[in-house]
Amino acid sequence: MKDANRFIGKDFLWYFIGNICPIIIGIIKFPIYTRIFSPAEFGAYSLIMLVFTYVSVVCYSWINGCAWRYYFAYKRNGKTKQLFTNLSLLFSIFTLIILIATLICYFSSDNVLIKRLVIYCFLQYVTSELLALFLVVPRLEGRSFFYNFIQSVKAIGSFGLLLWLTFYNGNGIEAFLTSNVILNAALLLLIIPQSIFKLQLSFKWVNKNDLAVLFAYGRVGLLINICSILLVSSDRFLIEHYATLNEVGIYNQNYNIAQITISTLIATYWTSLNPAILSALDAKSDSLKTKVPNYFNTYFFCTLPIALYAILYAKEIAEIMLGADFRAGYSIIGWVAFSEFIIGLYFVPSTKLKLDNNLKTLSVYYFGALVLNVLLNIFFIQYFGYKSSAIVTAIVYLLLLLCIYRHDVFSCFPQLFRSEKLKQCAGIVLLQIAIHLISARFDLPGCYYIIEGVIFALMYVFFAVKNKWISFNMEQLQTHKSI
Repeated sequence: MKDANRFIGKDFLWYFIGNICPIIIGIIKFPIYTRIFSPAEFGAYSLIMLVFTYVSVVCYSWINGCAWRYYFAYKRNGKTKQLFTNLSLLFSIFTLIILIATLICYFSSDNVLIKRLVIYCFLQYVTSELLALFLVVPRLEGRSFFYNFIQSVKAIGSFGLLLWLTFYNGNGIEAFLTSNVILNAALLLLIIPQSIFKLQLSFKWVNKNDLAVLFAYGRVGLLINICSILLVSSDRFLIEHYATLNEVGIYNQNYNIAQITISTLIATYWTSLNPAILSALDAKSDSLKTKVPNYFNTYFFCTLPIALYAILYAKEIAEIMLGADFRAGYSIIGWVAFSEFIIGLYFVPSTKLKLDNNLKTLSVYYFGALVLNVLLNIFFIQYFGYKSSAIVTAIVYLLLLLCIYRHDVFSCFPQLFRSEKLKQCAGIVLLQIAIHLISARFDLPGCYYIIEGVIFALMYVFFAVKNKWISFNMEQLQTHKSI
């Protein structure tokens, strides 16, 4: 494989650069647009977006999942052109189905804004998912610079268009969609022609046996994807039902702060490792048992303080990043950060279960978590308000973590719990929590909490480096098979 002797740190650097642009833009965008559009507008926009997200998961996400699952297997047999021809055919069929449903919704609605949002949502999801499908190969082949250059251009360009559309052209909240559609279309015009040429896509490679294999994998994986997206979003519809559209908007924007910042950084780490881990798991590499716990420890010690910051300083974050009408839901930020931290903890065992075709086991876990989440939210939202939904979701993710780690063949948690590093880390974290709880009792200016956070960060980094909690010398997993 092309990247067999690379260092993981190089990929991490490129993915970090590629993902830091959306984070910076999100930090700029939130204070601007939560002061322009109302909670009700964001509430309506988010609900329509979620409907199309569900449609995208059902029709598209499993197709990309098949590309990730089978790319290396098809590549070893010299059949990547067959794989992507069949995936492209499936993509085209489902796009036609979604288009028909979109047109029905468009012509059946009398609301002009809804009409525009429906069309632009369709265009955004089609172009985004098609772009993602043709970027699978660069990601798996280790072309991290190319992939993250595209992501950076997309983030910066769409934000520039968004500013132009809203402040110069006078567009409403639908500009969030149109700006992405324009950038996606431009990038597709650059990427698709050369991808079709390199992959040699042709109808002659369409094969019913390949389609059957892809459907079989996608059918079971589809349930996992649906449950996963419903876990993080179904509460919006329950909030709209039991509360108001305003509270949907408040909840969604506070939720998105943690998603844009915390989850993006977490995704950066595992995305940089994903090609190496997928290849090694597929080849049953004998270096996994020593490498994976090191990757897990690095993730744990790097992301724990980030999640802790979001929990301790949620109020200050909301005051800076959100308009006054949205700040009431600041506590949501911390709970979402905790949930995202947990999701990253079960990345490896869930990936292994997928590659071992134990999707039914994962499906049972995710479906059970979804049912529990919905039932608890129905009760807690009615009696304790919309903010309780974030707490419920965090608890459900914790239970899901316990279930998935029953299949942890790499013993990541046992090794972490036995390490002296965890005890040292816990001491610093508990000290910071105690200091903040004491200071929070007084009406101190915001600059105090900035200084407090900086001192904690410097102290944490000092001890992390001194005691070697984190190792960035993470060589690529070797893909020779174990005996």
